[in-house]
Amino acid sequence: MEVHPGSLVPVERGDEDAPAGEQAGSSLASETYAGRTGPGGSPHSGGGRTPAVLVHGFTQGSWSWQATAEQLAGTRGVTCADLPGHGGSRDVSAGLWRTAELLADVVPRPAFWVGYSLGGRACLHLALSRPDLVRGLVLIGAHPGIADEAERNRRRRADWQLAARLDPPPEHPDAADPPQVRLDRFLQRWLANPMFAGLDRRSAGLERRRENDPAGLAQSLRLAGTGSQEPLWGRLGELDMPVLVVAGQRDAKFTALGRRAAGLIGANARFEEVPGAGHPAHVEAPDHFSALLGRWIDSVEAIQVCEAVDGDTHRQAHHPQEGRPDRQSSRPTARANP
Repeated sequence: MEVHPGSLVPVERGDEDAPAGEQAGSSLASETYAGRTGPGGSPHSGGGRTPAVLVHGFTQGSWSWQATAEQLAGTRGVTCADLPGHGGSRDVSAGLWRTAELLADVVPRPAFWVGYSLGGRACLHLALSRPDLVRGLVLIGAHPGIADEAERNRRRRADWQLAARLDPPPEHPDAADPPQVRLDRFLQRWLANPMFAGLDRRSAGLERRRENDPAGLAQSLRLAGTGSQEPLWGRLGELDMPVLVVAGQRDAKFTALGRRAAGLIGANARFEEVPGAGHPAHVEAPDHFSALLGRWIDSVEAIQVCEAVDGDTHRQAHHPQEGRPDRQSSRPTARANP
């Protein structure tokens, strides 16, 4: 079974048209942090303010966003979703376009969508397929896709080789090892990657990563790995919502990718470096990132409120009777006033 990038093009389709390996009729697990209530607010509304949805990276889970979620939940409802093959969604198999559909069901109203790495790539697919649900988009160390076909094919083969270490076929040398042994060995190698050099055992969340199912992670690599992703560079200009692109200062690769992506998105995008941080910038510098994210969301909301007020003022100027009480409503409308 092999998934080719061309098979993941977004189309209106039923589950019977899903790419090989995807699971029909699935839903994602999620955890919600209630925002503080305000006038007219419910416990999960954050006083009527736009909610935020946080989407994790590969081998993580909704738990990895706890620090950021608790900061944001002071002003709004926050939902952390488990991606296919991870955490409570371990039995869900989905490529990135299908994952976007599943995410849309988690919070089916406009929200700020924040994604890291794999989660950022999933949020990018959501923003392109369901822009009506994305009030603002935040991408942390997220790749828009490998444009070169030969390089993309090499990456796909590498993703499948990694998947075989987690969920090996019978003839694989690791097939006789217990699943937890395979997962522990994989995580040790994965976290030894230089991009995670700034994490210690606690900040890496190793014990929580060990709760994942190796077969689910393997499917995530096969269906949603960067090698199976359709390159989206040519579609970045379609994003018309506010976008914040973030990379750690020590993550040279994704700093370059992020600057390029923000430039292609246009004036509605902003690029920010997190000082001293590597690839998982929000984990290595949680206070700095949470403050940055909070300021950006507040600024976007302030601008959107001003635009809404300006729109109302414009409509009143051109249609002065709109929204005014009709003090003469008891009089026949066909008669002119004396």
